Amino acid sequence: SLYSSFSYYKQKYSYWTTRGLTGPAPIWLIGNVAERITSEIHQLEVGHVRRYGKLYGSYFGTMPVLNIADADLVKQILIKREFGGM
Repeated sequence: SLYSSFSYYKQKYSYWTTRGLTGPAPIWLIGNVAERITSEIHQLEVGHVRRYGKLYGSYFGTMPVLNIADADLVKQILIKREFGGM
């Protein structure tokens, strides 16, 4: 039913907000894919970092994507995941 579909996608697209992260609002079914196709990716990312900070969430379809624009944080995450996180 339509209500079930709406509830499903509302839950999918609340992944980042329930974890305390902000990010660009997704479009139903496609997430944030359209803006990546229609914009210069570098300018888009710079704008998102200015608006949402160095750590923000977006969606590829319904899949949550964590965007990190901080080299030190990326390094910490990769080191912990490789040697200490598993």
